[in-house]
Formats: sequence, structure tokens, C-alpha cells
Amino acid sequence: MFLFGKKNLVKTETQRWMNTAGAILIAANGGNLAFFGGFPINASKKQRARDLLENSWGIVDKGSCVGILTELVDHGMRESYEKEMQDLKSKGIFEMNNQQLARLQASVSKSDATQDCSLVWSIEGYRLHGKNALLGWDVARAAFNIVQGYQAGYMTLEEALSLGARAGKLAQGYFSCWEDLMESYLLGHQYWSDSDLGDPKSPTAQRRKLYEDLKAGRLAGEGLPNPYDDTLWNTFLTAE
Repeated sequence: MFLFGKKNLVKTETQRWMNTAGAILIAANGGNLAFFGGFPINASKKQRARDLLENSWGIVDKGSCVGILTELVDHGMRESYEKEMQDLKSKGIFEMNNQQLARLQASVSKSDATQDCSLVWSIEGYRLHGKNALLGWDVARAAFNIVQGYQAGYMTLEEALSLGARAGKLAQGYFSCWEDLMESYLLGHQYWSDSDLGDPKSPTAQRRKLYEDLKAGRLAGEGLPNPYDDTLWNTFLTAE
């Protein structure tokens, strides 16, 4: 494949690791894994990154970029998730079985009761991993959006790699492989979107299909070869 505008090609192992962590978001946004963050650097892509960050995160300048993305790395949605799970535990909801949980959510959301509901999986995830159940959700989003901050001109390359490496080391310290990270990402997506995995048209079901297509190499012809087999999970991550 001939790549137009080759500036911003992946050059280091840390860049490759960050791309792999955020690969599902690169794919969802129509990017190409040959480029750091999925896109070359030019005027139109810079504006695309700025629009994405403003619309998704309220990021409009360097200060908000560094502040919001540092908050994502250090705290993220996993902290509010932990607070919600602790609240549910105090109300005795953790004592319910999966069928009871599904009926409870259905009664609140007026949806069909199913064990694929977000409440069931959110509690199951917390039972297994505590707040780190959503660590992959936070790290994958950070890996992608940090590079968007660099492409938008809000962060230097060194700043982006430094924060990305910090996020990556958190993930490496808890998870043992890419599959663990991605299952955590998908749990976080389900928690955030309140999706029913039993519905193939739900946002999380579609995101899981995208992950499975990436992992199987079915998107290689679109500049999205399977990154998980080609990137060492325990890559030594640096700001260089």
C-alpha cells in the first residue's frame, strides 16, 4: 500500500505499543496503523484531531488537553465505576444472582431482561478485578486520544510519549496480555454505553465485532493488520 503524506509513521516500539492499545479506536475512526495515532500529520488531519478532542472531551487548548488526558490516565472512569459498585454493594445488590440483576435492570430501563445487560457484567467485572476492571477502557482511550493531542498541536511528541508510557505501564502492571486489556476495554464500553451484548446492533456488540475483525486480520486490506500478534505486550515504554 502506498502511503500519501508519510509524516508521522510509527517509528519506535513505544509508538507501536500505543497504537496497538488504541487500535480499536484507530479502526473506528477510519485510521491506518502505519501512522502513529492512525493518521499522517497535515493541516486537515490537525483540524480533524482538534474537532474530535473538542467534541468528545471538551479539549480546546494545551492546558485542557494535558489536564483532561492526565486525569484520564490517573483516575479515569474506573474511579466513578468503583464508587457506583461500592454503592450497589452497600444496598445488597451484589447478593443478587445474574437473573435477579437482569430483572432489576430491566425494571429500571424498561428493556428486556437478559444476562448480557451492563449491570450483570459490571458487577461480575468488579467482583473479579475491582476498579481495575475498567483500567483497559481508560488506557485504550488514553493511548488513542493522547496521540490526537499531539496531532492537534496541543502536546509535543515527548509529552505524548511520556503520558502514553505512563498509561501503558499501569496496564502492564495489572494485565498480562493484549486480550486482557481489550476485554477490559469492552467491559468499559458496555458500562459507559449501557449496551446489551445480546443485541448484535448494540454499540458494544459492534465494537466487539470490530475487535474480532482486527484480531483475525480481516481488516488488513484497509491498513489495519492484526496488531496484537506483532506487538510485544511487555514492551519497555519510554518517552523517546
